[in-house]
Amino acid sequence: MLRFLAGSFLAKYLLRLLALGVTCMPSILCAQTATIEEPTHFSQVFHEEKGYRVYLPPAYATSGKRYPVLYWFHGHFGSYKQNTYREDFAHYVGSHDLIVVAVDGNNTDGSTWDYCNAYEPGFYEGRQVDPVRDYARYFRELVVAIDAKYRTIADRAHRFTSGQSRGGYMSPWIASQNKDLVSSAGMFCASPDSAMVGDAGRKVFLPGCELYRAFNGLNIYCTSPIGDRYRHYSMEQATLNQASGLFPFVFHSAYFPDHRAWDIPGQLDYFLEQAGKPQSALSAWYHATPYTDFSLWDYRFAIERQVPALTIVEQASIDGMRILARTWVPDGPLVQDEQVRLTTAPLYQKGASYRLVDYNLTKGTFNSTAIKAGDDGRLQLAVDGGGHALGINGSTGKAILHIILRHCKERLYVETGQDAALDFDLVNVGAAPATNITIRASSAYPWLTLKENTWSLAQLKEQDKVAVQKAFPFRVETGGYTDSGFAGSLTLEIQVDGHTVATQQVMVFPIPVTPHLTDKSDLAVLDGRTLKVPIYDNAKYTIGEQSIEGGRGNGNGIIEPGEQVLLYVRLRQGLGQIDVNTFHPAYVLNPEDCPLIDVTAVRPNGKGAEMGYSDAANLQSILTVRNSARRGDVCDLWLKIESYHFSVEGFNRPIQRHRFDYRKVRCVIGEDRLLVPANP
Repeated sequence: MLRFLAGSFLAKYLLRLLALGVTCMPSILCAQTATIEEPTHFSQVFHEEKGYRVYLPPAYATSGKRYPVLYWFHGHFGSYKQNTYREDFAHYVGSHDLIVVAVDGNNTDGSTWDYCNAYEPGFYEGRQVDPVRDYARYFRELVVAIDAKYRTIADRAHRFTSGQSRGGYMSPWIASQNKDLVSSAGMFCASPDSAMVGDAGRKVFLPGCELYRAFNGLNIYCTSPIGDRYRHYSMEQATLNQASGLFPFVFHSAYFPDHRAWDIPGQLDYFLEQAGKPQSALSAWYHATPYTDFSLWDYRFAIERQVPALTIVEQASIDGMRILARTWVPDGPLVQDEQVRLTTAPLYQKGASYRLVDYNLTKGTFNSTAIKAGDDGRLQLAVDGGGHALGINGSTGKAILHIILRHCKERLYVETGQDAALDFDLVNVGAAPATNITIRASSAYPWLTLKENTWSLAQLKEQDKVAVQKAFPFRVETGGYTDSGFAGSLTLEIQVDGHTVATQQVMVFPIPVTPHLTDKSDLAVLDGRTLKVPIYDNAKYTIGEQSIEGGRGNGNGIIEPGEQVLLYVRLRQGLGQIDVNTFHPAYVLNPEDCPLIDVTAVRPNGKGAEMGYSDAANLQSILTVRNSARRGDVCDLWLKIESYHFSVEGFNRPIQRHRFDYRKVRCVIGEDRLLVPANP
């Protein structure tokens, strides 16, 4: 048989399995299969009957044992009843102590809006999408139903999620919002959906790769077939997740030529292996969510705000936390108008008094108040907007230190071959001075070369801060950059009197040396006008004149005070070979360096879900020019521009790739011209 199939993919795969000692093919050699049921239950979240398919081990009816559970999310156009992976699950469950539940991600009207098209608002496939259906919350009641009906091991250590394509996108997202229920999340060929998520009427744009803080506390396993059309996205997601350093992440490159869940046993083996290990509590945890009412690790959050935003929690522990909200990630402005009420987990002494030291990230000021633990050992905290570093101090005072990067930035963009350094405030929200402070920087990335790795301070008083400039000078070498985007990180370890009290990752993105735009015709300014410009269609490999519109102003194409502006940049050469002299939406990398212009929002721009990628990909900045700007004022913008192309790669399958280009622009307020520095 192998001789007959010589050179074929199947022969290569069979030989690979034999070399690994695999003797059980998914639908060929396994002797036992699972018992399959398809019950229904009534969903209080959706107000309707929802079905699911359950794969039960052969011994389930007689063993009396309890079993771990995997929740499986199907892909776009799929169904929990589809048979694509029926044999894979049936045979795996036939020889392993595991229950698999295939989740129903479809609407009852029979449309293809699985998972409400990953929560996209408005119209999809010509029909109105229901913006209220929330699968992250539905998952919780499904877990209750499964645990009530079947003999499960009903704890988070033995509960997992996974899925393929859009289900691969939904699996870690749903797990991230239910980390108290789930310990491991997997994905196969995760689609690059960029969802609108959150409360009805206040949904925020959230590319999946920006969820790394929300993945904290989970084990993540990503399986990427080398012929998957979204492999490029999976590799980028792996880069960001690994650079964050916030959770265990496994990237498995599967030897398969298409967009399919392949090597399912490898991923499920990993989940069962992790379930058998001791589950240690997080000493300090992170989270990100678009919801204004949520619970995590027995903490309860209730937030009042009108604008769509993501709440971000960092380094939460018995000593306090950082909490802030951004209108978009990674570098949107902090929300100023909100009220946050927080009930802690029962970590504190009943009836004991504590001192809350609050450092406002926007105002740069301290506030100190007395608080008292309730009879349940919980604390009730309340803060306003602007972001906060909170220190919770007991009767025995100690130093509690936080590193706050300049402008509360989450990442550094550094041109390759250039020197850079960190500017930050070191803040003490403790009730005692910190003495003999040492911060050590390190990096696991060979392209990031530290010139100095230690910074020291003799003392920092309680409720005090020190501004640090040009610390840890480093250089990003040219080898660190790839045109599809790349990320690394610096690890900062804070020590007080020789003891490590905190660590923090700083994300670093290498950028090529960026040229200035010199020709005004290469920059399209939309201030309430519509233009026809050449646009590259990466699916059809054609260029055509298309209309672009947006902004708000007098429509003369000149950036003027009080206007709202969108920018498009002409690329002389995009990623595709024939993508020449076409226009692409621009994203601003340095909003904090432009005092005359506020980057007030971003918007998705492209071909719907198929065009949404990680990072700032497929996002366009919406610029609002301040009324205080005057004619002749100069504003320096650093722009990120994305281009797409379907290229034929592994196993001769088209893989959707994207590339980032960068341009610097010196625009003159009120004038139709660009400036170029004498020494750019």
